[in-house]
Amino acid sequence: MAEFEITFRLDGISPDDHEAVGDLRTQFDADVSLSSGATLMTVNAPGQDACAAAVAFVVRAREAIGTIRFMHLDRDLVGVAEIALRTRVTAQEVTGWTGGTLREAPPFPTPEANVGDAPVWLWCEVNEWLEQIDRGDGRRRPNRYELSEIDALLPYVPATGHAAIHHRPRVALVELMLDPTRSTPN
Repeated sequence: MAEFEITFRLDGISPDDHEAVGDLRTQFDADVSLSSGATLMTVNAPGQDACAAAVAFVVRAREAIGTIRFMHLDRDLVGVAEIALRTRVTAQEVTGWTGGTLREAPPFPTPEANVGDAPVWLWCEVNEWLEQIDRGDGRRRPNRYELSEIDALLPYVPATGHAAIHHRPRVALVELMLDPTRSTPN
């Protein structure tokens, strides 16, 4: 079973809620922080894949902290300067990577978007690329498809208990999409 680093955007608690944050740290070794006004929680969750890990974690966290609401996963977008900071190289070296100057390496990931004139990438894709040149941080994170899949599942994860969605997230998502009589998200 693998372990995945997953960062959720939350509602219903804040970093100032010392009791809830303390419980999350104690029970789940969670890091709760504030970023641009949004409450983020980063955890390492075990699972067969990132979706199973995220869903299982959400069930356990909701049982522990009833007020917590999981809005979606944080995309962790990074630009050249942030990549340089995280990898401890110069921005010039990162710009070389993005331009394809490492001939022995696979192509650098495609930018996710542009902020102004500057490209930004998903950190999970940059780190996966860095792993291929032995510079990654060794952490597994949901990829772009898993990020979307987990976001789609979050409203349907039960507040308590281990429902079928916990064991078969992809099948459950398809069942939810195909069955219009299913209840709306909780």
